[in-house]
Amino acid sequence: MATHQHRRRAGSSRHLCVTLSYAAFTAAFIENAPTAVLPSLASSLGVSESTAVWSRAVFAGTAAITAIPVVHATRRLVRRDLVVTSAIVLLISSVFLLSTTDLMAHLVMRGAAGLAAGVMWSVIGGYAYSFAPAGRHAAYLTAALFGGTLSIAIAIPLAATLRSWHATVATSAALAAALVIAVLLFAPHTHLEPAKRPAAEKKSATTWPVIVLLAIVMLLGGAAHNATASALTLTMPANAPVAFTSLGLASLAGGIGAIVLLHRHLLALTITMSALMVAGYAILSTQSHAASAVILGCTLWGLGWGPLPAAVQAIATGVASTPDTANATQLVGYNVGLTLGPLALILVIPEITPLVSLGTACLATMGIVLVAVLNKQVKNRAR
Repeated sequence: MATHQHRRRAGSSRHLCVTLSYAAFTAAFIENAPTAVLPSLASSLGVSESTAVWSRAVFAGTAAITAIPVVHATRRLVRRDLVVTSAIVLLISSVFLLSTTDLMAHLVMRGAAGLAAGVMWSVIGGYAYSFAPAGRHAAYLTAALFGGTLSIAIAIPLAATLRSWHATVATSAALAAALVIAVLLFAPHTHLEPAKRPAAEKKSATTWPVIVLLAIVMLLGGAAHNATASALTLTMPANAPVAFTSLGLASLAGGIGAIVLLHRHLLALTITMSALMVAGYAILSTQSHAASAVILGCTLWGLGWGPLPAAVQAIATGVASTPDTANATQLVGYNVGLTLGPLALILVIPEITPLVSLGTACLATMGIVLVAVLNKQVKNRAR
């Protein structure tokens, strides 16, 4: 009987991990793809490209504002039902976006999608962590989040190749529909209780200063990432597909490296990835008109960026007594950064210049210091 229950739990955990990874893929695709089709989106809405940037800003801003209160308010709900409800909202908003050319209606639907994606991102890590077999919590969490990294490798390059807002949002609707079906079929039912966290892994609420530091790191990384991606799209539309393909493939490689190395070499991995981000931004800020330099810069940027969300959520989930709320805090920091990045292009630097990339390099440098400090704190706690 015990063996049967163990096999049943292991199978359900694997199915859940794959399903949550696909959920992360879908949420990241819907969030990131518009970055690569700003000219088409602007044409569809009849607005300027700088105004079209608000589509991404509203998405990220709504996720940042609503993640913590919504996750806290729904903390007693079954995570499976919460994920499938979020997937349905993503599907409805994507279908509606296919038919509207009104800016305000577009922003409302992007806000709804941001709310749903924010909730989904907040619970994925803790959901996978709680159902993982003993001793494999970090691996399952990282694998569940890997879908987001994989999406970066596919979403932006694909959208940049299509160069069509309508084709991109139609793909988003198809992904969301498949996600609803996948969650209903493969996520564990409510009667399968989550595995208990080992006593040695239980942390107290005093770890919240570390959680806040992690949120600051995600804010800096999100601002750097989105400002540079938007700048590349607007300043080099002809080179955007190859630039984003380099970024995506490098992010994919970095994400795979995170799955293999994250649980054993967390400090070294985070410092290395931050250094790679700085190197990539430095190249983009000084050699942005040379195609080969742009490819190199995007490759280094992707290698550094790919493992970052998984590393941060692994730390947050491991040290927090309430993982979903802790992960929601990281999401808030990340989406505030995503919002500030494009807004800087609109409000602070009306004319896009390589100085944008130089500014994001400074943000990444600050991220190195914060990541190093917080990892030392986490390492000291573990002793």
